Amino acid sequence: MKKRLLAGLLAAMMMVSMLATTAFAAGPVADEEPEVYSVTVSAADLLAFGESSMSKTVAPSLGLNSGSEWSLPVTARFSTIPTGATVVKVKASLGKPTSSGPITAVISVDRFRLTAPDGKSVDLARSTMASETTAFNGNVAKGNWQLSIYGQHVGSGYSAIKFPNATITIYYTV
Repeated sequence: MKKRLLAGLLAAMMMVSMLATTAFAAGPVADEEPEVYSVTVSAADLLAFGESSMSKTVAPSLGLNSGSEWSLPVTARFSTIPTGATVVKVKASLGKPTSSGPITAVISVDRFRLTAPDGKSVDLARSTMASETTAFNGNVAKGNWQLSIYGQHVGSGYSAIKFPNATITIYYTV
């Protein structure tokens, strides 16, 4: 509780100091426009001071003979997040894939879909590290989140791909 109070106080002090500070403009030089300096503050950055996070591991998979399609969603249950907590940001990582099938059959995965407990979905590009989004800001954090992968079959024969260590991390405030 003290940590959140201190973080909230610090965020409020930063906001007040930035709002109270005037932007100084340099005096105009002959035939030149004056230079104006300003500071931009993201509300999400201020909320980050008091945020908590929780991660869950899921294992999405997809098997294809040809073409491309979305996998069935896998569910991560975030049931221990406090009731009333709201999302600040969501981060997801697919990790390293495992595949099965002949060497001539490969499934390429270039994006995935996150779905919030309220049904809102966002498609994210697959990254070698983790992909983040603030599209769920203000949504309820507690509940069942889903992850689906989009794959395209390249080559011939049946192939399957699985991401056994995919993670979804919810950053939230209470």
